[in-house]
Parts: sequence; structure tokens; C-alpha cells
Amino acid sequence: MSEAAPNPAPTTPRPALLSFLGGVGTVTGSKFLVESDHARILLDCGLFQGFAKLRHRNWERFARDAADVDAVVVTHAHLDHCGYLPRLVRQGFRGPILASAHTARLAGIVLRDSVWSPPTATTTTTRSPPVRSSPPSSPAPSHGTATGGRVLHHLHRLLPDPRNAVVVVGFAAAGTRARDLVDGVRTLKMFGEYVPVRAEIADVPHFSAHADAGQIIDWLRGAPPPHTTYLVHGEPAASEALRDRIDRELGWTAVVPRSGEAVLVR
Repeated sequence: MSEAAPNPAPTTPRPALLSFLGGVGTVTGSKFLVESDHARILLDCGLFQGFAKLRHRNWERFARDAADVDAVVVTHAHLDHCGYLPRLVRQGFRGPILASAHTARLAGIVLRDSVWSPPTATTTTTRSPPVRSSPPSSPAPSHGTATGGRVLHHLHRLLPDPRNAVVVVGFAAAGTRARDLVDGVRTLKMFGEYVPVRAEIADVPHFSAHADAGQIIDWLRGAPPPHTTYLVHGEPAASEALRDRIDRELGWTAVVPRSGEAVLVR
């Protein structure tokens, strides 16, 4: 009489690998790659914006073979979350792009609008056309970038006239023309020349779609403590301050990852 074969022991799934390919040390360029034994998923595929050293990274090849990425998940339609998609496709990505219906529709508008860039621009970074009325006019560089797209043509025409007003809506990222306007520059360089800033500049940061530190802490309180909390999509000083606050108020392990760093997640 033969013996019954023993039941195989259940296998423990191996942890996934999370790589921070953008959106760390800056509020732009969001790209987070999750790799497991079953799939390779890219969360967001955005352009870097702001300082030239960041914008130059938009011309670098993707950190992995684009053809090996199984799918891209786009969280929302800001250009720093979806603007690198054409480059990824050009490098060989052929998988599905997953997003809500509204995000997909807005992303199409944003990507088409980003084509409106001057020849001297390193990359294209505007998100939507400005809103303008008769004097005083009010173009609104969406999400505080104003580093590319058709909004530059409006700014070039409207900034020299003191009868006009420019409304910067949302967070103005460091190194962008919108941040320069908020900081009170008297001239702004675009299309290879300096334009005088005589229009009134209004900063309305509270229209930002992102939560502030207090709102993030309140949101986290209702969640079970994770093994590690990774702080991304923020400028260095703000990220470090939030990391310390999470440690102090919640007692969680919080980390500000480095660009290109990879960690295991279970």
C-alpha cells in the first residue's frame, strides 16, 4: 500500500519592490513603480517642473525598460502626474493606462494643451488655458506653474499693463514663473526676453487640490499604523517637517525617500 503524498506547505508571497522614480524631493514628476512576482505597475507618470535641473530629467530615458511595464495607473490629471505618458509610449510601453473616466477626459485636455510651448522651453508644463476678461484681465496659470503652454502667450501680453491682474491659483512650485510672480519679481523671462511685470499679482493658494499638513495628520489618524509611511510629492523642508510631525503626533515610522531609492513592501 503506497503512502499518500504530503500536502505541500503554503508558500509565503514575496514582498513587492517599490521604487521612487519621481515626486521625491520635489512636488513634481510623480512616478512610483511597484514590482511583484505577478506584475509591474507604474503609479503616475508625470513631468518634472520648476528648476532647470528637474526639467532636464524629463529628457532622460525611463529608469526601467518601458516595454516591461504592465500598466500605468494615473491618480489625477495634473501634468506632473500624467505628462510623461507620451515619452513612456515612445520608449516602448504598450500596456493599459488606468484612470477614472473624469481623469482620463481631463488628462486628454491637459496633454493637448501642453503642446502649446515656446521653442526655447525645455519642457511643457501648463495644465489648462487661462481665464481672461476685459481689463483688468485675470489669466490664471493653473496649479501655479506657468512654465509652458499657451498661458505664456497671455502672460507675455498682459503682464506689462498695470490695468491687468494675474491670479495664481493653487500652489506655486519652486523654480516656476508662477512662484517668481508670487515672490514679487519685477521682470519675468519668457520667449528669450525679459517682460516687465506691471500687472497686479494675486496669490490664491487655498484653491490647491492638495491637503495641508493638519488635514493629512487628521486623515492618517483614522488609519491603522502602517509598517512605514513614505512622504512624497513635497519639497524637502515641508516633507521633513511633516515626517517629524507624524513621528511626534502619531508615533509612526515616517521616511522621506531619496530619488531612485527602492524599498520592500509587504
